[in-house]
Amino acid sequence: MSVFPEFERALHEAARRRLSPDGQRVRAGRLRLGRIRRRSPALAMLAVLGVCAIALAATGVILTGAPVRPEELLNPNAGIGVSALGGASGIVVTTPDPEGGLPWGMRIVHTTRGETCLQTGRVQDGQLGVLGVDGAFANDGRFHPIPANALPRDVYHGSVFDQIGSETISCALEGKAVAGEHVGVDRSADPNANVSHTPPTDLRDLLYGLLGPQAVSVTYEFKRASHTVDVAATTGAYLIVHDFSPQEQAGYGGEALGTFGDLAPGPALSLITYRIGGRLCNRAPSLPPGAVSHLAKPCPSPHIAPSAPEPALHLPLQVSLATRAQTVSGLSISLIAPFAVTSASQHYTLMMLSQICGAPHGGRGGALESIDRDVLRGERISWRVDDPSTSGCDRHTLNVEVIYSPGEGLGRTIASATIHAPPGASFAAAPTPRTPYARRHRHSLE
Repeated sequence: MSVFPEFERALHEAARRRLSPDGQRVRAGRLRLGRIRRRSPALAMLAVLGVCAIALAATGVILTGAPVRPEELLNPNAGIGVSALGGASGIVVTTPDPEGGLPWGMRIVHTTRGETCLQTGRVQDGQLGVLGVDGAFANDGRFHPIPANALPRDVYHGSVFDQIGSETISCALEGKAVAGEHVGVDRSADPNANVSHTPPTDLRDLLYGLLGPQAVSVTYEFKRASHTVDVAATTGAYLIVHDFSPQEQAGYGGEALGTFGDLAPGPALSLITYRIGGRLCNRAPSLPPGAVSHLAKPCPSPHIAPSAPEPALHLPLQVSLATRAQTVSGLSISLIAPFAVTSASQHYTLMMLSQICGAPHGGRGGALESIDRDVLRGERISWRVDDPSTSGCDRHTLNVEVIYSPGEGLGRTIASATIHAPPGASFAAAPTPRTPYARRHRHSLE
């Protein structure tokens, strides 16, 4: 029997953990400036020059430094891929910074694996980049352009998503509408900045999205007032930057994903205006079951094409176990791939499931391990799981399924098995779930 409800819940829970902040550390740049002030007059002059460079940035006159380097060389056939040839647009939308100086901007990057990435930063001479302030680029006060191939690392951590994100970039499958926010972004636009020790006045909130050609404008609430901003023609792109509030939690974000013309407002938006069928209409945030909309010009209900799961296949699995001190320490599973994987919308996922011990109504839990690269039809694919665990009272068995997801809609079970621990051994008990990190990640089903 397939377990799609558990699969969907697990994906959504993993997605909420997707944008979790890194461990905290004190900004090296700020500590370094503090030490300079206590040294010789010559070094003190260097500190003054650094402050002057930052002041120049506020006036819009700023020197250019070395370009931003990608975090690592990506693989065009794995993860989100790399920027496709000619896949990076120019800057599609700009907006002023609350403090003045260089404006913010956003561009669209299409990747080799069918992802569309929205990349934000500061803008100078038509280029997107990072300012050398607040610890970025050793506080050199310069503007550092971001090359088109400077996409973030693909941090799947063994789970499949159709979206990834960091403080200044968001990637979703081609053709998806996106409405999101990043709360507490460093004014440098450095995606690697640790904002835990940054003064609130140096942080920004970014509202961004890509709503498609039907979108006309977005409305948001800020400082107890309603603001409406037109989106870019043809793309529906928008970018809004405003002050960070000390009452907010820095390093926080979320998104709504959907289809063009159908997406309801995501985080921080209160209304999206579309032009559908030649007339203007509005979409408000999704209502709870039974609630009634009071919009004067509501948009038509989204059209969701019905989809039925494909019948399960029963392909053979090769399974091997390793033990250490009466505990299963390793699990290897492989099979011959019946379908090719050619983009990020397709993937094979290993699900390890068990009944949760003591849970009411037969609750089920488990873990996901996914393959996030291109796969040839007929290729043997495999998973290696260290220290597999079970949440069930029966620690001697583990149920597994392999799901193939062709893109939109539900996946398809292509293989399943019940794995028994060797005599005298057992699977480890699953750790107690912890509260997710502060970052949120919301999917819209519209």
